[in-house]
Amino acid sequence: MSASRRNRNSWFSRQHDLLKTLVQHARSSVGSIGLLLVIATATFAWAWARWGSEVARHPRFSVSIEKIQTPPQPTWIQSNVIEEVVRDGNLENLSLLDHSTALKVDRAFALHRWVRRVERVDKQSSRRLIVQLLYRRPAIMVKADPDGFWPVDTEGYLLPPNEFSELQTREFLHVRGVTPQPAGGVGTPYGDERVNAAARIALALDEVWKDLELYAIEPRAANRAAVYSSAVTYELVTRKGTRIVWGNPPEKERQAEASAADKVQRLVEYAQRHGSLDGPSVIDLTDFRAMRITPRIAGSLPDNDSQRESRVPKSAQQSASQQR
Repeated sequence: MSASRRNRNSWFSRQHDLLKTLVQHARSSVGSIGLLLVIATATFAWAWARWGSEVARHPRFSVSIEKIQTPPQPTWIQSNVIEEVVRDGNLENLSLLDHSTALKVDRAFALHRWVRRVERVDKQSSRRLIVQLLYRRPAIMVKADPDGFWPVDTEGYLLPPNEFSELQTREFLHVRGVTPQPAGGVGTPYGDERVNAAARIALALDEVWKDLELYAIEPRAANRAAVYSSAVTYELVTRKGTRIVWGNPPEKERQAEASAADKVQRLVEYAQRHGSLDGPSVIDLTDFRAMRITPRIAGSLPDNDSQRESRVPKSAQQSASQQR
């Protein structure tokens, strides 16, 4: 028994010595690797301090149109967004090696008239910038004074009128009876709450207004004092002049008023049953219980303004050039 115990102790002793030797080698290797890393880091830092600025300015690392990727432009945008952002923001002077470049590119895109929001900018190594953004989307054409139209997006921001042809103005609902001149320039809010409300109504009707042959949105106020207040309600007008009482804009409905989704559904169902919205002189969508119809008085004529304007629509290019 004693011999067996001695052999076992001897085996454990040899294993302990082997393990100790391995640990010592490992510590020595880690120390060597650590030392090499420190030397390499110091060497790189010295070299970058000496030549880094020259490397960063090399054309290979400069921001350019080809090195920026964005979502595909919608068909309604005529200008080249990336090209204009690079030019107007002087982005070609930036280096992809600079840590602040992504932030500067983010800010430059956010200032463009067609950009609604920049969600993020990512750098792929030192060769490409990926810009995730949302474009502005036109929703309505606001009647200008004395003629022409101001294009406005879904959030009430003014879009460049010179990028819309005369034919394109027919592709959007027209808004009449509001401030005929915007408060600011392109890419800023139009400056009239009634225009914002009309844009929200147009967005609610986005998928159905053409099939329903709608043409215009008009605000209606009980009196002059209520023109710029929440007391304003809205009406829709078909191309043949039938008037539809829409009521308040989406998410601003009264307690007993139908929701925007219910109003749209009622219009679609009525048009499917009767072939169109034309026939009655007034359709009232406001009551949450049901749609109200007011028959046309014998001999009365529908509103013809929509027909006259639809025949000869004009863009606001002349008005925009005069404003500038």
